[in-house]
Amino acid sequence: MGGSLRALPRLYAACEHALGPVTSGFRQRVSGSKNMGMALNERAMEARSEMVGVLASWADMVVGERRASAPRGRTVRDLAGFVAGHLDWLLAHPAADDFVSEIVMVEEAALRAVEGGGTSRELGRCPEPGCDSAVQSGVLPGGDFAVSCGTGHVLTPQQWLLLGRRAAS
Repeated sequence: MGGSLRALPRLYAACEHALGPVTSGFRQRVSGSKNMGMALNERAMEARSEMVGVLASWADMVVGERRASAPRGRTVRDLAGFVAGHLDWLLAHPAADDFVSEIVMVEEAALRAVEGGGTSRELGRCPEPGCDSAVQSGVLPGGDFAVSCGTGHVLTPQQWLLLGRRAAS
């Protein structure tokens, strides 16, 4: 999870570079002109917005529940660093599954926006008894994010945490 948090500022910057121009996407007509405005990469815009919103939400929860001083700023670098500084507490919190899920989802959305397609990462071996298939994160047909193995076991966010802890040790 710490690796994902450290990657977010870099991905946020990469999404900025991916904002435009693109061959398709939102184009706004300039009033009184036949010319269309700049084409924008909507995926990159959404990924950046979601990243800030998710990090700010978790940072606000930490400040509220731990009575911690707020992060210095509201940039992705500031927010991700602040959240990473409270990672152990967040992973022990009752909302840890939601936290992990949301961080992974914004990371994957940014990767899709930058790379222009689906992404998949190998995370380790399946925790199901008797299954030794590789577990990968990725986007399913229809746009949903999932963590699953090659034989079809879909992992819960709690199982993602366990895989992450095993990989870190």
